[in-house]
Amino acid sequence: MSGQKTLLLLDAHALIHRAYHALPQFRSKSGEPTGALYGLSAMVLRAIKELKPDYVVAAFDLPGPTFRHVAYEAYKAKRPKADDELVAQLQRAHDVVRAFGIPEISSPGFEADDMLGVIVEKTKKEKNLKVIIVSGDIDTFQLIDGGRVVVYTMRKGIEDTILYDENKVKERFGFGPESLPDYKGLRGDASDNIVGVPGIGEKTATELVKHFGALENLYNTIEKKNFKPPAFLKPRIADLLRIHKEDAFFSKTLATIRRDAEVEFHLPKERFELNKDALRQIYSELGFTSLIKRLDENQMEQKSETEESRSEQLTLYKKKLRILAESARGNEKDFWNDVKNAQIISFLQKDSEFRIAGKTHQWVFEKSFFQTSRNEWEKLCRNKEFIFWNGKEIIKCFLNTEIQPPARFFDCGVAAWVADSTLKAATFWETASLFLRRDVSDDTGFLLQTMPEIKSTIEAELKRKNVARVWEEIERPLISVLAAMELIGVNIDRKFLESFRHEIKEKLKKYEKEIHRLAGEHFNISSPQQVAHVLFEKLKIGSKKTRKTATGKLSTRESELMKLKSEHPIISEIFMYRELAKLLTTYIEPFFKMSAGDGKIHTTFNQTGTVTGRLSSESPNLQNIPVRGADGAKIRSAFVASRGYTFAALDYSQVELKILASLSQDEKMITAFNKGIDVHRLTAAEINNISINDVTPQMRGAAKTINFGIIFGMGIKQLSQSTGMSLENARKFYEEYFRDFPKIKEYVERIRKAVRRDGYVSTLYGRKRFFDLRNVSGNRFLESEIERMAINAIIQGTDADIMKRAMLAVSNAFDCDIVKPILQIHDEMIYEIKDSVLDEAAPRICNIMETVEQLAASLSVDVKIGKNLGALVSYRAGK
Repeated sequence: MSGQKTLLLLDAHALIHRAYHALPQFRSKSGEPTGALYGLSAMVLRAIKELKPDYVVAAFDLPGPTFRHVAYEAYKAKRPKADDELVAQLQRAHDVVRAFGIPEISSPGFEADDMLGVIVEKTKKEKNLKVIIVSGDIDTFQLIDGGRVVVYTMRKGIEDTILYDENKVKERFGFGPESLPDYKGLRGDASDNIVGVPGIGEKTATELVKHFGALENLYNTIEKKNFKPPAFLKPRIADLLRIHKEDAFFSKTLATIRRDAEVEFHLPKERFELNKDALRQIYSELGFTSLIKRLDENQMEQKSETEESRSEQLTLYKKKLRILAESARGNEKDFWNDVKNAQIISFLQKDSEFRIAGKTHQWVFEKSFFQTSRNEWEKLCRNKEFIFWNGKEIIKCFLNTEIQPPARFFDCGVAAWVADSTLKAATFWETASLFLRRDVSDDTGFLLQTMPEIKSTIEAELKRKNVARVWEEIERPLISVLAAMELIGVNIDRKFLESFRHEIKEKLKKYEKEIHRLAGEHFNISSPQQVAHVLFEKLKIGSKKTRKTATGKLSTRESELMKLKSEHPIISEIFMYRELAKLLTTYIEPFFKMSAGDGKIHTTFNQTGTVTGRLSSESPNLQNIPVRGADGAKIRSAFVASRGYTFAALDYSQVELKILASLSQDEKMITAFNKGIDVHRLTAAEINNISINDVTPQMRGAAKTINFGIIFGMGIKQLSQSTGMSLENARKFYEEYFRDFPKIKEYVERIRKAVRRDGYVSTLYGRKRFFDLRNVSGNRFLESEIERMAINAIIQGTDADIMKRAMLAVSNAFDCDIVKPILQIHDEMIYEIKDSVLDEAAPRICNIMETVEQLAASLSVDVKIGKNLGALVSYRAGK
């Protein structure tokens, strides 16, 4: 619209809270906590850059009770007391906002979002004015008004933003912004201690608002004598609504943003301009190095041009070195003199660029330089200690050119993850900022220069948390093993894959033809919308049983269609079509492309990809190769051993249950495992109070579900869903299980208490997983989630430790040319073993894996061999 102006309203209090819980606890050089202030600044800078406002105003809460506290003494009473560091930053935030040049608005007795409501109301008559509210609180959604008032908020963290208008609110909730107070009046809000109507949850509250609209209309309708309830409104719910009418309206009042506070507001007279000088001053004081760089768009563009220029120079001067600090070409003699005189070598890899810090300069070069200067690199690796970022890629370059990697090295990324496993896939800047407790520049050169300081802080944290042993004895040596595995890769039979691709395409055509025949029309089977139209509108298949998507449309996902499988043959055909299509697009086509070079697939093993310590695999994910279904399992036949070698797959048998039995010291399970008794049959016999010989397959299946469910923290409801039992029978089954295995019950309770007391749990080998308990106090659902994750972290983490230690032991026992590590798939390790030593090596590897850790329930390994992964057979030495 011509002449339109934009008013940006900052919900400062909500933004600071969001940033405080989303970011590391940074500190300035003086020790002042700054993480929330950094997040607030970053979000405001981002909003100003993207939304280009003409006016900006910030709304703040004031200390003291609000009218809601006066009306309801328990308002927000269950919230834990704010940390002192958060309180300090809430106060300091006023200095940051003033440095921006942003005016503030607040009023005693009202909250910041009430101030936003006042401004929205007072600007209703302003022509051509668009109001954008920046907030981390969804309560502000009720202020959205057509295209005039929208909310700019975060999906997660502070960088993933989204703009909500009326349509977005309707997509998310199923009703418009004006109904949000009604929704909260019914459902309540645990975070604010708003009670709502007891017994009414999210789903029922949503249906009530969608059907009746405002609470006034809901109660006017249900209180009529001739009221006929809709199908979803059960008599019990209707009774709850009538009993708790007063609670519903009172809760709605508490949840409604006030727009009538007596606060003066006028649009600023002058257009907003960023006060860069004031911001530079306070950012320097707070240590916000990277934010200072964001202040000037010209500087950012200049930086981009400089980086582009460097890239061009790298291409132009292939196999050459240059000194970044002087922007001049260097030579090899200068480089080697510089790095040899450095005490510790800081070395990182980013994209196709390698950077290294010598005594006086930083250097950049391409991968080819490893090959052209092998002798010098070997001397350096023997004599120097290295600090890495992305060290596995650097070690791969050494191995690829037959250079022995350095024995003394420290990888900042992997070591930081050992200290804090929530740092999976963290960037170098995020890691540096977290451990240095301050915002640092995200410039690669600066980070390289700072690596010794980062190393020192991570080492101190490893010692403080008593996890240095996990880093030194497991994760650090494993980096070189994983580097070798990725370089070796796994062979692909491309002729087989091409034939299989043709076979799957032909099958897809047949299924497509049959599905179109059953539907009576041609449509795109890969389109959920078109599938939904055919199934639910044209064929009228069981739409009442089917859940809707977030946008209000009937879902065609597998779990929903499974409910309808018996109602029409087209459902089974669609299942088969989807399975084959996924096989083609997820495995066959990508594997064919990826193996085009050397005939191999080289996956990436992500050492820091999980919080439990397990390895993950990506590009492609070879830990998720199909095993079910004739066609799915057939893809494994494309993986073939090298000529003169045989695959050996060594799989730990029921290792997680053995860990549970051993840690809980449950004699029944330990004895069963050590005597070779089927532990699931034993469990079924104990629970059903029958002989082990009388256990049926159904009983064993239910027992297996609960055995593994304990590991993952399964509750009664999940047990019911997984086994098909009623809730009552699942409860009895659950209780009987713990009566029969009391040591397991004691162990689970012990872990639950420990995590609530300590905030962390440890594996058998000392790996720790820490939990942030600050935000879950009083929230029983989240507390239960942490308890569940704690048990899983110990079992899966111990499993991961055992597997990794076994990988290291096998690597130390054999030359890599004789026994090649190929794949690691959870509890299974796959090697290529030279045919001439197969009968010697396979039993020896099996013995190493079984004795790497002494558990009360002894470890056992199943061994299979074969020339391709689709035709492995059980192995016995000499047979």
